[in-house]
Amino acid sequence: MVFDLGMPDRIALITGASRGIGLAIAHRLSADGYHVVVTARSADKIADLADQLKAAGRPADAVACDLGDRSSVDDLVAEVRARHGRLDVLVNNAGALPAARVAEDVTRAEWDAVLEVNLSAPWFLACRAKELMGDHVNSRWFNTIAWLTTVVVKPCELPLHARRPAIGLPRSLLIVRL
Repeated sequence: MVFDLGMPDRIALITGASRGIGLAIAHRLSADGYHVVVTARSADKIADLADQLKAAGRPADAVACDLGDRSSVDDLVAEVRARHGRLDVLVNNAGALPAARVAEDVTRAEWDAVLEVNLSAPWFLACRAKELMGDHVNSRWFNTIAWLTTVVVKPCELPLHARRPAIGLPRSLLIVRL
């Protein structure tokens, strides 16, 4: 599937792009003609990814970001604004889990860190990304939930759907400006 928004030089920001689903999404959007901005905590891995994409003649930037740190999220949005002035697609793919062990042994601090990355960071990044997307009558936000359910949400309905991450802790939130 090609996400053709009918715009030249489409800008896509993908979190958790250093491996797995995020890496695959970065490659796909890049192949579909997007200028991808890849982000993850692992600066070396995303720098290598951006270099690979550039070597293939595709535009890409790498910006390290720790979604567990709200100032890092603000810095990420500021960097996208400074480099591109806008954003067309946000793929909130990064996710965190506590170290594998029985659930009752997960500490409050570990649980709070998981919620920060899996719930709070996607919410705040989506709100900040909308600032870069501008006010468009046809804006739609596509929430792609980890178990492959897709919900199309109007920006004004986002608070209503905010409970969905808390129920299923989705891994991906995809926002596309149409």
